[in-house]
Amino acid sequence: MLAAAAHFVAHSAARWARVAHFAVASVLAQHLSQEPTPLGELAQGLPPELEALVMGMLAKEPERRPTDLDAVARSLSTCLA
Repeated sequence: MLAAAAHFVAHSAARWARVAHFAVASVLAQHLSQEPTPLGELAQGLPPELEALVMGMLAKEPERRPTDLDAVARSLSTCLA
């Protein structure tokens, strides 16, 4: 009985490790290939400037992202003004 329990635990752990590996691989593939959901679809009533800032920070293409922290700070202060 003790061996059967250990086998069950080991079998379950191996199964969940495969599931977790698949989940991580799936998330990484999505990160590389899919655009994030627009922030306005997830949270209603946000200022358009804030949505644009966040979506720009999440952009896959480096040229669409803010160039530095000062640019982010300026944009954020505009959003909060």
